[in-house]
Amino acid sequence: MIKTERLIINQLHQNDAKAFSSYRNKPEVYQYQTWSNYSIFRAKIRINQCNNQVFHKDIFNYQLAIRLLDNTLIGDFYLEPIDEKSIVLGYTLDNVYWNQGYASEALQAMLHWLKEVHHYFRIECHVYMDNVRSIGLLKKNGFHLYKECNRENIESYEYLLEG
Repeated sequence: MIKTERLIINQLHQNDAKAFSSYRNKPEVYQYQTWSNYSIFRAKIRINQCNNQVFHKDIFNYQLAIRLLDNTLIGDFYLEPIDEKSIVLGYTLDNVYWNQGYASEALQAMLHWLKEVHHYFRIECHVYMDNVRSIGLLKKNGFHLYKECNRENIESYEYLLEG
């Protein structure tokens, strides 16, 4: 578990399925994601997949909950290790909680955890070129553009953690 001043980042639970599905089904939330329909059934399957394993460097991918201190689910992180030193990080936040500093707070906590606990030194995030909100979040938190893919309208940003 990761705890910040206002947030807890921990494992998703089956009783999160309704909220997980709900915010992921909002057009303003999924606009820049790879899905457009995230049913409760799909949410339960994904949560079950994550609950049947523990995050480690050899895992294919994993998801963690972003919660308020009262345990309200407000978003999630997606983690996909590339190799021993690098990982892809994705994030989704319910639009009700946008523009309140939660995304930056959660991102900074996650970067610290990935460095200190899992010893990653390179974090990679992929965003659509017109997702100015997400690009702003990444730049504000020290990520730098390193690759553009115009065919897919995607930019890749990286964050290098110091040893």
